[in-house]
Amino acid sequence: MFLLKYISLYECDLDGKISACVKYDKDRKAIQMKKIKRKKPKLKKVMTTCCWCGFHIGDNRELFGLGARKRPEIDISKYQGGVMPIRLATIDKTIWSIVPRFDSDACKDGKDIMFTLCSEACGEKLRDVLKYETELGKIIYSADSIGPLQ
Repeated sequence: MFLLKYISLYECDLDGKISACVKYDKDRKAIQMKKIKRKKPKLKKVMTTCCWCGFHIGDNRELFGLGARKRPEIDISKYQGGVMPIRLATIDKTIWSIVPRFDSDACKDGKDIMFTLCSEACGEKLRDVLKYETELGKIIYSADSIGPLQ
């Protein structure tokens, strides 16, 4: 007779990649949760991959970009000249962006963050989500505690 001691379930993100593993005992109580960290991609990979759909943009294909400004209180200096993950909470997705050096033409033009895209259609979808996220940030600044109403 075979007795099952543990059950492991894997949680996937929107890209279909495994993001967490939860181990349950025979009474279905979670006994261990392990978050699987993905490696930070290299700058070249981010520059040749659409941040919206994940399509690899070859050498002979047209490349599109979308620039964005950060909020003034956010410090992104540690990402300068490299890549930075950005969490889009409204659609539960993390995308990779490029943070140009502060002395670059992009920063001088007011673009603190750059996104690589494969098409105008992907750019429009990303821009719409970023506008929605921006509006939410203007409406709700923080939500700290939950308590009974008096």
